[in-house]
Amino acid sequence: MTLVLLTAVGFALGLSGLAAALRPEAASLRSTLASLQRPPIVARPPGSPAGLAARLQRSAGDRIVAAVATRGGFPESLRQAAELAEISLTDTCGRSALWAVGAVVVGPLVWAAGAFTGSPPTLVVPLWLSLAGAAVGALVPWLQLRAAAATARQAARAVVAVYLDLVVLCLAGGMGLEGALHQAAEVTEGPMADRIGAALDHARHTGAAPWDALADLGERLQVSELTELAAAVSLAGIEGARIRSTLAAKAAAIRRHQLAEAETEASTVTERLFLPAVLLLLGFLVFVGYPAFARIVIGL
Repeated sequence: MTLVLLTAVGFALGLSGLAAALRPEAASLRSTLASLQRPPIVARPPGSPAGLAARLQRSAGDRIVAAVATRGGFPESLRQAAELAEISLTDTCGRSALWAVGAVVVGPLVWAAGAFTGSPPTLVVPLWLSLAGAAVGALVPWLQLRAAAATARQAARAVVAVYLDLVVLCLAGGMGLEGALHQAAEVTEGPMADRIGAALDHARHTGAAPWDALADLGERLQVSELTELAAAVSLAGIEGARIRSTLAAKAAAIRRHQLAEAETEASTVTERLFLPAVLLLLGFLVFVGYPAFARIVIGL
């Protein structure tokens, strides 16, 4: 009886955690501002399952972040990935906890399936499955964070290339270096362009050099193209070097690098599709040739 009750409790906790983990991520500031332009939606009651899951996720995330902060904090790479992807580490920690709880349901499900068929496994198998599921479930949000950061970094490189082209056009129109940097940031669209504009505005208000602001932003987000842009602009601003041709060449180099990455990714996808295509062809040949083969065997 006790085993049945424990299985039921674990099953219920696992399902609730899995449902909460599968809930979409919290909206970013940009999507929140865009939602203000749409008609209002009736809010979900505070006692609803989604509201309870959000509170559990927030509470678990706050506790995990506080515990990690007492032990030195998160690694710098994780903080950079979270800032670049605009995903809160608190939300990621909360989702990781809920994914771990939701994955625990694997063990009770296996035991329940075995009990239903009349041959329940020993408790060691469900226990190890639950532990493995919890470990894998806890890693899923962090892998999603890494993937989102990689995607955001590729998008940032594209924005930097466009930004460079616009800076070159502004310089060709007779603007000064700092004016071209600010004007190009105002025209360029995208989250990375907004960050560049905010960094340049902060540098203007504090009296710092704009290339120093760009260098700090590139180092903080680990976008090497922005750091190289800051170095080139710094050389032009301090020593008066020719900058238009340098920035144009840098933008072309970024586009060539993106094109090479796209070709490599396309080749990788093509190689991955080779094995499924071969298996599909073999299955079709077996499907077509099996009747004739069966008749030959029967005739013998």
